[in-house]
Amino acid sequence: MAGQQPEVPSTDGCRLRRPRPKLPAVDESLAEMAAYFRARTRLPDGELARLTLAARASGSRWDAIAAACGVTTHQDLTGVICWITGDTGAELLFSATQQAIRKLTGGERHYPPLTWTCTGCGQQVTERAPAGRPVHVEHGHAPDCTRLARDQAAEDQRCSRPLRMSMTATFAVAR
Repeated sequence: MAGQQPEVPSTDGCRLRRPRPKLPAVDESLAEMAAYFRARTRLPDGELARLTLAARASGSRWDAIAAACGVTTHQDLTGVICWITGDTGAELLFSATQQAIRKLTGGERHYPPLTWTCTGCGQQVTERAPAGRPVHVEHGHAPDCTRLARDQAAEDQRCSRPLRMSMTATFAVAR
């Protein structure tokens, strides 16, 4: 029976072999964070920082983190984390994570950059914004990082008009 699909009863009493639906893989830290939002349970600053940075390190984009947590407006944060500035779910969670890290570290910077280790290249990445071209907002990737290349290609697909020359100066600098 190994390798065979389980039989699933149909509504008319016949037994059919249907493949089980494949669920998208969800990062463990992302699933844990989403559980806080589903239950409307207070998410401590240390857990917010740990879970969001782990989700980012494993490859989840900020918009995907917000979607998994059901965050689209500040009202979706009620009871889970304090309201923070931002217009989108990604901006709200990014801002909340910055605030949590500032509180945890006692940092003086109001908007500290977020850092995590990239699984694609093993480098420490400093993230400056929840959205934008990865090459512009994620600093520290190795030049040949496969994750950065993948995320950049995905961002190019999302953009209606990709900026092909974004890394090259296209004008002379006046001295």
